[in-house]
Amino acid sequence: MNGKLIYLATKDEYIFITPMALTNSIKDELQVDMMERLDTPVAVISHCDSFKYIPPRVKTPKDWEDMG
Repeated sequence: MNGKLIYLATKDEYIFITPMALTNSIKDELQVDMMERLDTPVAVISHCDSFKYIPPRVKTPKDWEDMG
């Protein structure tokens, strides 16, 4: 399955993001499987073509520009 698995160290959990449109039942099955394999909470986000990580220090659009 095409997607990105992101680890959130501050929360000790994962987020799995995929561009595929998944039904709720498939997302639930995938979430349970990943949680069992990783032994930690996993959130599954589907039908997401793109995303951008915004670091915690970014509070306003100006902060984002200053990082450029």
